[in-house]
Amino acid sequence: MHPDLYDVLYRQQLAEVEQRAEHRRVARERAEEQAVGAGRHGRPTRPARHPALRSLTALLHRPAHRAGPRPA
Repeated sequence: MHPDLYDVLYRQQLAEVEQRAEHRRVARERAEEQAVGAGRHGRPTRPARHPALRSLTALLHRPAHRAGPRPA
């Protein structure tokens, strides 16, 4: 290949890499802005439930056909 062609290809790839890095940076900044006061999925966080309440809720919501013997 012609040396100038190498140069053109190199610059083209460099530009693509820089553009991708810029896109990532912008996306990260946008995600950080949205994440203020938000949980993992962009929803507002709420305090975690008490473990005892969680297990009670699990028992209450368990489908009857999958319940099996009730834990003591």
